[in-house]
Amino acid sequence: MALLRFIHLGLLFVRYNCFFILGLLNSKWLFLFNILYNKKSQKQAVRFAKFLSAAGPVFIKLAQLMSTRVDLFSEVYLEELKKLRDKVKPIPYKKIVKVIEADFGAKIEEIFLEINKEAIASASVAQVHKAKLLDGSEVIVKVIKPKTTKLFKQDIALLKILFSILQNTSKRGKTSKPLRIINHLEDTMKLELDLRFEAAAMDELKENFNGESYVYIPKVYWNYVSESCLVEEFINGVSLNNIYTLKQGNYSLDKITRNLATIFFLQVLQDGYFHGDMHSGNIFVLPDEVICFVDFGIMGRISPSLRKYLFDVFTAFVNKDYKKAAEIHFKAGWVSSKYNVDDFALACRSIMAKLLDKPQKDIKIGELLRQLFIISGNFEMEIQEDLLLLQKNLMYLENLGRVLSPDENLWMMSKEIIAENINTHQAFKESLKDKYHNFLVDLDSIKNSFINRNQILQENNNILLNNSKWYKRFFVLVVIIIVLLILK
Repeated sequence: MALLRFIHLGLLFVRYNCFFILGLLNSKWLFLFNILYNKKSQKQAVRFAKFLSAAGPVFIKLAQLMSTRVDLFSEVYLEELKKLRDKVKPIPYKKIVKVIEADFGAKIEEIFLEINKEAIASASVAQVHKAKLLDGSEVIVKVIKPKTTKLFKQDIALLKILFSILQNTSKRGKTSKPLRIINHLEDTMKLELDLRFEAAAMDELKENFNGESYVYIPKVYWNYVSESCLVEEFINGVSLNNIYTLKQGNYSLDKITRNLATIFFLQVLQDGYFHGDMHSGNIFVLPDEVICFVDFGIMGRISPSLRKYLFDVFTAFVNKDYKKAAEIHFKAGWVSSKYNVDDFALACRSIMAKLLDKPQKDIKIGELLRQLFIISGNFEMEIQEDLLLLQKNLMYLENLGRVLSPDENLWMMSKEIIAENINTHQAFKESLKDKYHNFLVDLDSIKNSFINRNQILQENNNILLNNSKWYKRFFVLVVIIIVLLILK
C-alpha cells in the first residue's frame, strides 16, 4: 500500500508539473532544476500549491507550516501557501453513521433526536454535522473520516525518507533542517487524529480563561466523546470571515481586535497553551464582541522556561530596549557567545524600530520575518521548532488586525496587554519559587525518613551499617544537584 501511495503522489507531482520546485534545494546534483525554478513566478507557485492540496491532509498541514518560512520561499509562494485551507468534499452520510454507531455501540437514533445529513464543514481529516441530542440540546458532531489515520502514517513515513535525503544532500537542506518540521508535524497530527485530545484541549483552554468575559469556549458533551467522534455545543455567532455582517451588526471592530490580541498574548505568555489554528474561519464573534473559538485539533504548548524568555523578549522589544532583548537571546542560548551582544542589539533595532510606530496597514509581517531570518542566518541562530506554530498564528493575528483595525498597531497594543497582566506573570514566577521551596521541604522530610530507617536497620542488623553511609552520600549528591539546577 505504501508503494501505491508513493506512485500516486509521483503521478500528482508529474500532473502538476512541479519539477521546478527541486531547484529550491540549490543542489549541484539538481543544477538543471535550478534553472527552471523561478521564485517570482505566480504560475509555478499556484501549481505547487495545487499539488500540495491534491496530495491530502498531511501535505496541506505541511504547506500551512511552510507558509511562515520566509527563509525558504519568496513572498509569491508564501501567499499561495497561505491560501491553502483544508476544505474537501464530504464523504457520504452513511459512512459517518457507521463510525458513530461503532464508537458508541448504539444506533444513531438512540444517540440523537435528529442529525443533519449534510455536513456543515468538511476537511480532509474530519467533517462536521449539526445535530440535536435526545434532551434537545443543539450540538455539532465532529467525526474522523475512515482510513485517515492509515493514510497519515503512510505519508509521514514517505516524507521522513524524502526529507532525510534532502537534508543530507543539499546545502539548503542542511541549513533549514526540514526533517525537524516533519517530526513536529507528526506530533501535531497524532493529537489531531484522536478527538479525545481535542475535547481535553477545549477543557483546558476553558479552565485557563475561567471567569474572563471576553472569550467563550464551547461546551464538551463528555458522554459523547471517543477517538473518532466529538460532540460539542453548537455556536450561533458571526464568523470573522463575514466582516460585512459584523459591520452591519454594529459590532466594534476595534474591540474585537483588542480581545483577539489579549487572548493570543495571554495564551502564549501566561498559560503557555494556545489555539494552534487561529485563522478567521475558526473564530466566531458573539454579542458584546465576545470571541469564541472552534476546531481545537491543533494546539500549541510552550514550556515555562521558554515562556519566560518570550515574555521578557516581548517586553524588551515593545519598550525599545534592544540591548536587553539581545542579552535575553544570548542567555537563552539562541545566539552563540562567539558573537557580540551589541552587534546583535543593533540588528534587532534595525528591524523593530520601524515596526513599532507604524499603523497595522503599513506593516508587512512577511517582510519583517524575512529580515528576521536573514539576521538569524548571520548570527547562526537555529530555527526553533517549538515556535513554528506560534509564528504561524502570529501571522494570522496580524492579518486579522489589518482587516479589522488597520489604523491600530498590534505590537503597541501588546505592550498594554502585557503591562496589564504583568502582575499575573510575576505571580506565576513566584508560584514556581514556592513549588521549589515546597519540594525542598518534602525532600528534607524524605532525608529524615531515610536516616530514621537506617538507624532502625543498624540496630537490627550490623551488616547494613556500611550501606547507610552510601544512602547519606547519595542523598547529599541529589540535594547538591537540585540546588545547582535551581540556582541555574
